[in-house]
Amino acid sequence: EDIRTMAGSELAGFMPRRQDFDVEHNNEAEQILADMEFTPQDHPSERSLKISIIQIYNSKLDERETRKKFLMERELLNYRKVQMEDMKRPRDERDLIQRMRLFARFHTPKEHDLFCNTLIQAKRLRKEIAQLQRYRRMGMRSLAEAEKYELDKGRRECHKLAHKQKQKEEVFNAGNKIEISTTGAGSSTSVSGCGVGTGGAGSGSATGKVVPESNANTPSATANTNIAGA
Repeated sequence: EDIRTMAGSELAGFMPRRQDFDVEHNNEAEQILADMEFTPQDHPSERSLKISIIQIYNSKLDERETRKKFLMERELLNYRKVQMEDMKRPRDERDLIQRMRLFARFHTPKEHDLFCNTLIQAKRLRKEIAQLQRYRRMGMRSLAEAEKYELDKGRRECHKLAHKQKQKEEVFNAGNKIEISTTGAGSSTSVSGCGVGTGGAGSGSATGKVVPESNANTPSATANTNIAGA
C-alpha cells in the first residue's frame, strides 16, 4: 500500500506503517525498566516490587493503545478531512463541537455524532425561535413580512457597502491627483533652475536678459567702447 494514501501520512511525527508516534503518550515510561533486572539473589519483597513496576508499565502501554485506538476509530489522523468538515459549519456550531469533544471518550463514534448533532439541532431551533420573537417585537405577523424585511435589509446593506467603496475610491483618486500635481510642480521647478544655469553659462545673449561679466573683455565689447569714446 502506498504510504501517501494511509491515514496520518501527512502528520509530522507519525509513522503510518508502524502506527506509532515519535513522541508517545507518557514517553518516558520505559525509563523505569531501563536498569531493572531479576537475579536469583533478589529478596521476595524486592522481586514483588519489580513485578509491581512491570504492571504499572503495562498499564501505561494499555493507555497508549487506548488513545491510538481512539484516534483510529474517529479518523482524527486525517486532519484535513476533519478541518474541511468543521469549516462547513458556522462558527458557533464549531465552538460547540470543540467543547463537546471532552465527552467523546465516554461514547462510541456513532453515539458521539448523534449527541453532537442533537445539540446542534437544539441550538438551531433556539436561534430560529429568537429570530421569530424579534420579528414579532418589530410588528411582523407573517413569514411573508419577515422575508420582505430580510430582502430590504440585504439591499440596504449592499447599498451601504457600495457607498463606502465609492467613497474609498474617491479618496484614493483624490490622493493620486494631489501626488501627481505635486510631482509635476517639483519637476517644472527643477527645469526652470536648469534653464537659468544654462543661460548663465552662455545663452544670456540669446535671451537678452543675462549678460555675463566676462563678455566685457571680449573684442566686440572693446570696439563698442572705443566708438562711443570717439
